[in-house]
Parts: sequence; structure tokens; C-alpha cells
Amino acid sequence: MSTADTRDVGSTSAGQPLASDRQPLLLCAWSGVAACALAVAGLIGIAKFIPTQGASESAEQVARFYSDNFVRVEIGMFVAMVGCTLFIPFGVVIAIMTSRIERRPILTYIQIVCVAIASLLGVMCMFIWGTAAFRAGATNPQITQLMHDFGWFAFLFDVTPFTLWLWTIGYAIIRDRHPVPLFPRWLAWLNFWIGFMFLPAELMALFKTGPFEYNGLLALYIPAGSFFAWLVAMTPFVLRAIKQVDTDTVV
Repeated sequence: MSTADTRDVGSTSAGQPLASDRQPLLLCAWSGVAACALAVAGLIGIAKFIPTQGASESAEQVARFYSDNFVRVEIGMFVAMVGCTLFIPFGVVIAIMTSRIERRPILTYIQIVCVAIASLLGVMCMFIWGTAAFRAGATNPQITQLMHDFGWFAFLFDVTPFTLWLWTIGYAIIRDRHPVPLFPRWLAWLNFWIGFMFLPAELMALFKTGPFEYNGLLALYIPAGSFFAWLVAMTPFVLRAIKQVDTDTVV
């Protein structure tokens, strides 16, 4: 590792002091917990959106939920949208840490692209549901139901970028050959396993009832719960990696 990678304060070619990278890295590391807290608070605490109106509910029932809870849904979606935006700094700081394992940062670039897509998908879901609530009760209930379905497809059906993101992190961890690895090897297998647990959500397109509908255990609660638990579980290991790099224990 070069001196520039580990120093807290250095100088530019013009002799001006360089700021430490430690504080922004730590803020990014904690953004995973903040993302989880805001998403859960917005979707569950404020909007009361989960459990949601299932795929088997009628258009009138779905429209009535949105019209009866218009303000709550709009505020909750905004709060959850902020949480989804915070996927970006959390994903980037993990990519920065694992980039120290690579000679050519191909896995780093894949992680950054995946987290950008993941954040975009999360934000998109919130404004789709916010739009569904905007004219609920004043428009055709089937249109509201379609927007409701569209939001859930955006939230669950396109889980593959999330799976690739976690699998890329796991692969990077396994490839670490430093005497003191940045992340424990078992954490790679945790990333592989959680990434795999997202995939049953793909079956939501085939079911309108049961555990694979978009309000079901295997399509919603296990994949989404696993992802938000992952955000929290990764945080202490990212913080430890930042400290390890800062004290120059990785060479």
C-alpha cells in the first residue's frame, strides 16, 4: 500500500494540507444503518405500507387504502426514498475497502454500478407508490392497482442487481490474500447466502396468492428482511476495515 493510502494528513504539490479521509469513510459506513432505519420507518412506521395490499386484493380495496392513507403514504415514501438513496454511500465505501484487494478494480466497478442500480430501483419504487396515492379515489381504481403492482415489481422482481452486488462483495473477500484480511472469510459466504435468498422474489410474477405473492413470506419478507439485516450486519465489519486501513495493518 502506498503512503498516500494510509496517511491522515499530507500535503498537495502546492504545499496545502490534505484533509483526512477517515471521517467521510465513517459517515458512509454508518449510512447503511441509517438507510435501514429510514426505509423501515417510512414503509412500516409512517406509511403503514407493510403488510401491503396483496396481489389478490380487488382494485377497489387497493384504491381505498391509498385514498384513506394519502398523507401517510406520501410522507412515508419520501422518508423511505431518502433511505434508499443512502445505499449509495454504503455501497461505495465497501467498494473502496475491497478495491485494496484487487490489482485491477473490476470487482470494485461492478459493485459501484450495482449499488447505483439498486438505489435507483429503491427510489423508483417510492415515487411509483407516491404517484399511486396522488390521485387515488379520483381516478379509475384499476389504474391505482396497476401502479401498486408496478411498484412491487420494481421493489421485488428485479432483485438480480442486488444479488450480483452481494456476490461480487463475497468474491472480493475470498480473493483477499493479505496476511491480515480486511474482512473475515466467513463474511463472504454470508454475502453469497443472502444474495441467494433474494432470488425467490422472482417467482412473484407467477403467483397472486400464497408465499410467493408480492405480500408473501418468500417473495417479500425473507428477501427484504435479509437485505435490511445485511445492511446492519455489514456495518461493524466495514468500520473495522476502515480502522485497519487507517492504522496500516494491511500491506
